[in-house]
Amino acid sequence: MSLPSDEGWLLNLEHFFNQGLHLGHFDDSLVLAMMAARDPSNVLSLAATARLAPRAPQRDVVSEILSSVGCQTKHQQVREAIEMASSYSFNESSVDEARRVIRNQIADLRKNYFDDLKRYLSSVMTCSIDSNDFVQRFFELSEKSLIRADIFSQMVHSLIRSEKVRPSVKILLINNLHRMPKKVKFEVAATIQKMSADRSNSYLRNELMFYIESGAEEAGNENRDRDRGKHLSHIFL
Repeated sequence: MSLPSDEGWLLNLEHFFNQGLHLGHFDDSLVLAMMAARDPSNVLSLAATARLAPRAPQRDVVSEILSSVGCQTKHQQVREAIEMASSYSFNESSVDEARRVIRNQIADLRKNYFDDLKRYLSSVMTCSIDSNDFVQRFFELSEKSLIRADIFSQMVHSLIRSEKVRPSVKILLINNLHRMPKKVKFEVAATIQKMSADRSNSYLRNELMFYIESGAEEAGNENRDRDRGKHLSHIFL
């Protein structure tokens, strides 16, 4: 569920540890169990486990679901956390300890992802990594770690503005605007439009307009009654 929303990523990790906060459909025990077992992000899988575990002491069916998740999950850390709580029959103290361990594991994982991001950023600055590989890893690590939107925005802007970064990297970032939170998407588009109109930046503006117009054409196929101006603005809604 590491998808872009208006401000950041679709799900906030801290919300999973706030039992008083309702997460809508994501609060369903079966949805949490599926995330814990199958979500590609081990960070989100751990967070879903932490969200689901406190229900086990009061509901036998949840403890059975958790036990099944422990057998089926693709993430070793989720399995270990569930086994630890299960060994004490999911009593409240064991669940609290499992949640504490999970919090620490999430913090360590996010730090490791961020350290990897910094290494990839250094590599792209020295042109020692393929452009496609870099952009793929850049988004993958950002989404897995649910990096703060403001930090993500700073990194994207640094890449767009840097004279050391190859044009191919910048073009690939523009082509992946849909993977950015809406706020960041607007900020990046505005930055490119405000950049000096010299030859070194003109290709970025052209690529941005091509991206917008391509999206506008697709939107037009869905509703031909909308005018072109509305199509262009719709891309960033």
